[in-house]
Amino acid sequence: MAWVFSSWFAGSWVFVWAWILALALSALGFWRTVYFVSLGYALSITSIAVLAGVQFSGSFNFLVTLHCTLLVLYGVRLGSYLLPRERKASYRETVQGEYSSSSDVSFVGKTAIWISVALLYVLMSSPLLYHCIALEQGRSLAPGTVLIGLSIMFVGLGLETLADLQKSAYKKKHPKRFCDVGLYRWVRCPNYFGEMTFWTGNWVVGLSALSTLGTWVLSLLGLVSIWYIMLYSTHRLERTQIERYGEMEEFQTYCESTPILFPFVPLYSLKRMSFMLKY
Repeated sequence: MAWVFSSWFAGSWVFVWAWILALALSALGFWRTVYFVSLGYALSITSIAVLAGVQFSGSFNFLVTLHCTLLVLYGVRLGSYLLPRERKASYRETVQGEYSSSSDVSFVGKTAIWISVALLYVLMSSPLLYHCIALEQGRSLAPGTVLIGLSIMFVGLGLETLADLQKSAYKKKHPKRFCDVGLYRWVRCPNYFGEMTFWTGNWVVGLSALSTLGTWVLSLLGLVSIWYIMLYSTHRLERTQIERYGEMEEFQTYCESTPILFPFVPLYSLKRMSFMLKY
């Protein structure tokens, strides 16, 4: 297992500090469980990107600065979306168990979630850290791959930002109806698709910085984990929407004609994947 640790640290303690930051900020979940994966998530990603900027500022070029900035913008955007939403009484009722400080999750369970999600946030951010480390070590990276990855990140960030804005505006006028306007005409979960796109781009940016088996494994663990979480979230949302709108004929038509997650891909439900999409 020595290769794992050498790849993890890659000659730097930045991963340790990143995990400490993620642990400190995601500890909000001990107050309300949902904060482990909402506000704690946004704060952790933002802080890790800022940490990278501070730690490696001397070796930054334009592309790594843009990489770092996109992750900061991601975290800030997510936090600015979550805070107003989680103050709404209607949303708090929807996730009442998760918001309760006396939820069914035990202290041991919360501790396991806390450690796991903090590690996940570091793994997800690892392509940026490897990108920075490679530049500090004077290794040459493929600018074409970096530009492609940054473009994918930008598209993903734009998609989920626009999707959240469109849904919020629509729900203000139609709080009891499902959203099928804007990006939701093309795919039923465009925000989740945007999330997956963003983190895929982040991984592509760091591709040419992955120099050992360990760096590949750790960065892929972060990418595969967020993809699985998004698939699980889509599956859970599908069940919730069926419970709320399943009796509506127009909703049934919408589900039968609009892909659930990937635009132009004729995948209309994740119900058959229920055996896989469980925690």
